[in-house]
Amino acid sequence: MNTTNHNRDKKQIEVCQIVCMTSSGVIGSNGQLPWHIPEDLAKFKGITMGSCLIMGRKTWQSLPGILPGRAHVIMSRSALSLPNHQQLALANTVKSALEIAKKLTSNQRVFVIGGSEIYQLLLPWSQKVYVTEINDNIAGDTFYPIAALDQFRLLEKKPITLALTSPKNNDSHHPPDRVVSGYDKLFIR
Repeated sequence: MNTTNHNRDKKQIEVCQIVCMTSSGVIGSNGQLPWHIPEDLAKFKGITMGSCLIMGRKTWQSLPGILPGRAHVIMSRSALSLPNHQQLALANTVKSALEIAKKLTSNQRVFVIGGSEIYQLLLPWSQKVYVTEINDNIAGDTFYPIAALDQFRLLEKKPITLALTSPKNNDSHHPPDRVVSGYDKLFIR
């Protein structure tokens, strides 16, 4: 037996969720983020770098493409046409998504990044939830399953101030629409 493959199969992974949402749980509107927050995007990049990202089809389609330095597993019940890339895979079940992610991650961490249904499906396997909470009344049609956070313990809660720009004005030359308060939170099992 090849011990390298055997040990690789036994590799343990930590499944985490990472989400930016309003205090009422809004995470999306019309298939997109309803805001542009450069500080949160930088935090997302720093936390997820070197990891594998698990996401649904709509989240994948909302991205500008493959996020550098991270593997991607897209969950979908239907066939998708994906670019041919060694750090990109398709899965149709939670079990297959986790098996693929285990093989693709370079740091034993897997991040669930949305959407709503994918967050819900992977909650039983998630050990941590990283939350950026925006204290603002932003309309949306896609929500994080906030009630599920009752299964976790709040470990950290830090007040933050965020420069929020609407998605249509997200170039670097456009000033923020407004500054909002919020919290960076970390929940653990």
